[in-house]
Amino acid sequence: MSRPPHHTLVTHNQAAHRAIDRLFARLAQVAWEGSVSRGTLDLGIEAGSTMLAAHHDYEEDLLLPLLRAKGAEGPWDEIQEEHASLARALDELKHAQGGRAERLQAIHDEVVPHMEGEEEVLTEPFWRGLLSEEEARAFGKEVAAHSRAHLTPVGRMLPLLLYNLSPEERAAFTEPMPGFVVRGLVPYAFRASWRPLRPFMAYPPRRLSPLP
Repeated sequence: MSRPPHHTLVTHNQAAHRAIDRLFARLAQVAWEGSVSRGTLDLGIEAGSTMLAAHHDYEEDLLLPLLRAKGAEGPWDEIQEEHASLARALDELKHAQGGRAERLQAIHDEVVPHMEGEEEVLTEPFWRGLLSEEEARAFGKEVAAHSRAHLTPVGRMLPLLLYNLSPEERAAFTEPMPGFVVRGLVPYAFRASWRPLRPFMAYPPRRLSPLP
């Protein structure tokens, strides 16, 4: 049974936020610990930057234009300013020669209240007052298409998203996805792509062998 489209807009946004929160928390923790090689941390930082930038691109490309076109009141200018601040932080992180643990922690400390502020506004009643069911369903499809286009390579980014959701969150998020993707491609066919990113997963899948 399909979920109401307004509810799906909320839960999918929350799932993206939870994954970003946990990913940057793990990146900062691993960087503080020095528990992985520089190359592995570089790979994790690149993936984290891709995930956060893709989410903010969706908001800049689709969400904020829709809200403004509908005349919805909200802190849209403030949200854009926070996006710009986080983009600068990601760029500084990319070019930093040292102090990356501190920079990752600072990004996490900035992005969490930013996402919380968005969720306070983008509630299910808010969406119901703004969009019809047909409009909400169509917008949800736009969001999904944007994510597929920007969260690349999919073999790395989709597992990193899913394994930073709790099992309950993951089950709800993947409910509309084809079973062969969730139970076949992600845990098995894509494994070689995401395996180096295991240290940055809050809920990594079970290992298939003693090897990392």
